Amino acid sequence: MSEFAARLRAVVEERLAVARAAAEVVPATWLDDSGGEYVSVDEPPYMGPIIYGPYGFLGAELAAHIALNDPADVILACERDLAVLERHARTSDGCCDSCSNESRVQWWPCDEIRDLATRYRVEVE
Repeated sequence: MSEFAARLRAVVEERLAVARAAAEVVPATWLDDSGGEYVSVDEPPYMGPIIYGPYGFLGAELAAHIALNDPADVILACERDLAVLERHARTSDGCCDSCSNESRVQWWPCDEIRDLATRYRVEVE
């Protein structure tokens, strides 16, 4: 595995670990069901934690962002991205294992890996 692939894998795995830790604390789905004033957990009758910012309740924008980045969704995305890394591994001759075939050579990193690197802000070699 190249240094670049190792860095990219480490960033994805770190995000996955953070999401899994958050999911353990609040295992239900995060929702912005308060008109944007707080993020609660959809697990009646328990209304979940009220999220405070430095100036009180979170505003609608932050609550919506948290709800859209539900730990369960982040876990699925990270697991998918790790599968893409496995599928598009670098071969011993420097090609992408998934994108190259008998009629086409695709050097590594391929577009899929470059897109992942952009997503995780890892500089491409």
